[in-house]
Amino acid sequence: MKIMSILLLLALLGLAGACKKEEVPLQPTLISLQVVYKQNGQPVDSAIVSIIGTKGTYLTGRQFATFAQGYTDQQGRFSASMQIPRDYFTTFTAGKLVKIGNRYKSYDLSFIIPGNTDILKHEQENSIIAQLDTLK
Repeated sequence: MKIMSILLLLALLGLAGACKKEEVPLQPTLISLQVVYKQNGQPVDSAIVSIIGTKGTYLTGRQFATFAQGYTDQQGRFSASMQIPRDYFTTFTAGKLVKIGNRYKSYDLSFIIPGNTDILKHEQENSIIAQLDTLK
C-alpha cells in the first residue's frame, strides 16, 4: 500500500509540473510620438521625451521605471521600441529646455500621470500626437 501511495504521489507531482503555465515572451512595444504646439500646430524640436511606467499601489508600494528617453527631432518626432513588463501602467512625459540669457531652464510641457489604465498599449505600435501649450 505504501508503494502505491508513493507512486500515486510521484504521478501527481509529475502532472503538476506538466501543467505549469509557460511564460509568453514579451513582444516589443513601439511608440511614435510627435510633439506639437497646441496653438499653431508647429513641431516642438529638441523636446525631452521619457516613457515611464508604474506598478503596484499606494498600499503595496509603487515602483517607477523609465523605459526610454530621448529628444524630438526638428519635426517634433520621437520613436522607440522597448520591452515593457505586462504589470506596468505606462505613459510618457515631454518637456523643453529653453535658453534664457546664457542659462537653460527646463519647462515640463506635458505630464500625464499613469493611473489605472495604460496610456500606451503594450506589445503593439502606438502612434500619438501630443499637443502642448506654448510657453509664455
